Amino acid sequence: LRHRLLEPVGDRLDVGEVRLRLVPTPSIQLSQLKIFDNAPFGDHMFFSAEQVRLRLKFLSLLRGQFDITELILDRPAFNLVKQLDGTFNYTDIANKKSSTVTRRDVRKKSDVSKPEAPAVPVLLPKNITVKAGQINFFTRGQNPVKLDGIDLILRDFSSDAPFPFRASFSYPRLNTVTLEGHLNYHEEKSLLELKNNRLKAYDVTFPVEGQIANPFTSPRLNLSLRGTNVEAKSIFQVLSAFGFSSPDTEISGPMDLFMSLIGPSQSLITQGHGVFKNVKVSDKRALKGNLSGEVSIRLPSTSGPVSRRLQGEGKLAVRDGQLTNVDLVKKVERVTGMIGLTKTEQRQATSFKTMETDFILRGGYAEFSRLYLLNPQLEVNGSGTMTLDEPTLDLAVSTALSPQAPRSR
Repeated sequence: LRHRLLEPVGDRLDVGEVRLRLVPTPSIQLSQLKIFDNAPFGDHMFFSAEQVRLRLKFLSLLRGQFDITELILDRPAFNLVKQLDGTFNYTDIANKKSSTVTRRDVRKKSDVSKPEAPAVPVLLPKNITVKAGQINFFTRGQNPVKLDGIDLILRDFSSDAPFPFRASFSYPRLNTVTLEGHLNYHEEKSLLELKNNRLKAYDVTFPVEGQIANPFTSPRLNLSLRGTNVEAKSIFQVLSAFGFSSPDTEISGPMDLFMSLIGPSQSLITQGHGVFKNVKVSDKRALKGNLSGEVSIRLPSTSGPVSRRLQGEGKLAVRDGQLTNVDLVKKVERVTGMIGLTKTEQRQATSFKTMETDFILRGGYAEFSRLYLLNPQLEVNGSGTMTLDEPTLDLAVSTALSPQAPRSR
């Protein structure tokens, strides 16, 4: 057993206590298990668990073989560190495991000449249970990301047929997020497919589909989810928890959403496309009103703050609204004062019947190529930029009296 445990990790493993039980079911219990990082990552903890239980087949044990039927991890913690070159601290362990795998099925003679693909590790049992787990992601130039309260149930693992699983985790400012359905592992291709999966966050459920290539060595993801006429409030609560939207934004109403997670694990790209269907929005840093239109975003997992990595474009229209951005309100009031509007009329000029904009997101800025506002007092056309971190507007606008404005001015 010690040889089997040390083979992929060398001498970086430490176990507090090992117990062997034969009845009622043969099992091995490891307490205070610790695995340390290799030299390039420093003497830090890669993995720890309060308790690891391995349930074994009795007859195989009598023959001196450790045939594991179930792996149970109590309070495991993974610390995943991403280096500047994109490599992770688990890479060397995964590579060693992939070189010590065996096949569950006898290969046909016609397949002998085919190149060997990474297969299922020997120690991967048919059943896996994780209780109260934790994963910490560390990337240079970014704040650490922590997933807590991880629970996993995987049953009847097979490379011949789909098998059920259920995973859940907690995240700051989020309720429990759950993903469940079936997985289908193609051993020949080293490919894991998601079948009939459902992701639930807050009170919204999304169908999830896709695949993960080389899941046990160098994972490459191609996953997507989509929802039609979902509640925008729940979507923005989730986006806010991950730093993709302002927590000050209040929004409610129907929208369509498509999101994907694509690329190798060391350089993932998150993409999203949202369609707003006359939703009510209120943001004290921008405006409030009834929002329609489309927005597409792209977020590479490179170093740096989210606001500077965020890319995208959009075309939005707001009806029956009011400006709430202090800079923009002051600009409008100053312009309307110059053309002779009263204080009351200046305040009225910050409300509007229609506001439309086309914009691009890049480099920490929103670049407005077109900004159009119409209210009973004014018709405004403009363009400019807005910083995303601490929204500050830099706009050039031209104004004219609205067709509905009194002609005495």
